[in-house]
Amino acid sequence: MEQPQYSVSPSVRAIVLPHIFQLALLSLFFYAGIFVNLSILKIAVPFWANISIALLLVILSLIQVEITAKKAKQFHYDFYPARIEFCGKRVESLLYSEIESVKISRELADSFSGTGTISLSKKFSIKNVKNYKEIQEYINNIIRAYQTAGRQQQFTEQAA
Repeated sequence: MEQPQYSVSPSVRAIVLPHIFQLALLSLFFYAGIFVNLSILKIAVPFWANISIALLLVILSLIQVEITAKKAKQFHYDFYPARIEFCGKRVESLLYSEIESVKISRELADSFSGTGTISLSKKFSIKNVKNYKEIQEYINNIIRAYQTAGRQQQFTEQAA
């Protein structure tokens, strides 16, 4: 089996952090929905029930965050001689010849976790990685070497 030349894993913190905010917001809306419905029905809810509901939402959110973190620890990007593969929920690959451009972008969550996203095509990005500038330079060097090798092969075929 072919071994990758280089491998990089996304930051688990960068994956989990937006998920935490999303779960907190959804829990807040869910709790507010329960509170509004009970208020409309004029049902008095004891203090212990409010605390129990809030505690249940927090526990469920923490479980979901732990599941997401466990899955995120398995994600990685592998660099092979002719392609890049993302091993995550499913394996995705991109040939170096299909790379349109190498652009770095950073979102709000990236600022908190010190990560960045490297966009290589419309369908393939290397997300939530630390040292994104070095990885971008590594990819640029690979593409240059790949293109040079392709030109040399064309020249050799034309000469023959």
